[in-house]
Amino acid sequence: MTLNASLDSMAGGHRLETNLYEQFAILRDMDMPQLAELFFEAAETNRAMPPYKRKQKLTSWPEYSHDWLSYADDETHVTIRPSAAAVDRWEQAIYISRELPELDRRLVWLVSISAAYRQRGPNWRRCGRLLHMDARTVKRRYKDALVNLYYRI
Repeated sequence: MTLNASLDSMAGGHRLETNLYEQFAILRDMDMPQLAELFFEAAETNRAMPPYKRKQKLTSWPEYSHDWLSYADDETHVTIRPSAAAVDRWEQAIYISRELPELDRRLVWLVSISAAYRQRGPNWRRCGRLLHMDARTVKRRYKDALVNLYYRI
């Protein structure tokens, strides 16, 4: 089942034909750079979400230091899960992206995922390699997709 089919079935089997501004208050004061940031944040939230399938639990105990100073060592990993507000914005970004054609939607999410947890922004060259295009073409098509989405909503 595709994402569109699952969202349509949740909506009662038909697509909702209402204005997105009425449904999501987050869109009312949003301009295009903020729209791009919404998708970048949604991609980071997507990577921070727990996996859909839990790993197999082992029956052995992991090795750990018995010293009380060992809790701040380099091997201690703390996982930070997204907040409820971040998950809400992630769902809104998914719903908003349904307004795009499929190729533009894939492009927007590919660029957003490539920019997740990256200080320098999207990796245009990598996106271009995945789409078999030049990096400048990918960037131009991404901007066009955001403009189309901005004026569509």
